[in-house]
Amino acid sequence: MNTKVEPAFKASRHTKSMVAGLLLGLAPMGLAGCGAVADALKGGAEAPDAELARVDLVKAPNANKMLRWGCYSYLDNATCQFAGLESKPDKEAMKFSFDIVFNLFNPNENFPIPLVEMLLGMTVYEDENLGAVCVSFCDPDKEDCAAETAEEACSTKNTKNVDEVKDLVPSVDQLMDLAEDASDGSLEGNYEYRVIPKYSEGECQASSESCEEREIDGEINMCCGDECTVLDPGCTVGRGENGKTCALCDGFTEAHVTFDFDVDTMLGVLENLFRNAINDFSNGREVSWTIPYAAEGNVFFNIPEMGRYALGFGPYEDNWRL
Repeated sequence: MNTKVEPAFKASRHTKSMVAGLLLGLAPMGLAGCGAVADALKGGAEAPDAELARVDLVKAPNANKMLRWGCYSYLDNATCQFAGLESKPDKEAMKFSFDIVFNLFNPNENFPIPLVEMLLGMTVYEDENLGAVCVSFCDPDKEDCAAETAEEACSTKNTKNVDEVKDLVPSVDQLMDLAEDASDGSLEGNYEYRVIPKYSEGECQASSESCEEREIDGEINMCCGDECTVLDPGCTVGRGENGKTCALCDGFTEAHVTFDFDVDTMLGVLENLFRNAINDFSNGREVSWTIPYAAEGNVFFNIPEMGRYALGFGPYEDNWRL
């Protein structure tokens, strides 16, 4: 299983699995004044890049709970108790949650770009479609940052620029929800924009100076002679276009969005897995809990000058191992 990088999230109680949120227009760029945006666009805006990096299973029942659930669901109580398996777990203990992780890149030097909407489709075992969910993120600077229903969310109808967008339709049934709760409190901001920082160069040093990266008090610094400056996340020491030594920041960010599967739906599609596990356990064979999955969809950005922009991602295929 992949190692999870902790997101920065805020919980909300207004989950809408089908279509959620406000169609946001170019409101996110209100972070800067009109004059500042106009100056930033003199050189022309460029589209961002988005790549689905991985899908981490962050919450799932362990092997013992899976075996107990399968036994008590498909065999009689006496058989399960004779096999040394305790009582059937509560359904809440069988919840599956996953963290979808994107690598986002902004080539523009003068302004950040918010990720405002996402359409995600999930499939397990190739033929078991868990449906598609549309999420529209909200501006964290607004007093009431919560998703609301919007018919046009995740639609490509008014999208001027489309690149490899997947043909998905959000599910009528609520099969996937934006996660709201986490025991470790890591879901803060799950409804908020994921903002790709602007591509920029740190202040260049004279090329005659010898600059290098050094770790000081747990932070990475760019040190030129005796002068050291803490590097921002995503920045490295390198050469700028003018040949001078610079802290180069590449406009990259890793964005996390966490979802919960509907418990009944997930347990239903895993029926064959449960039955095979019970058969292996009864015959003294090692029980394997591997769930193959695929994820694909679209991400939507609002970019000054370019308008609404969509990028397709996936299908990304891998296995969850419990």
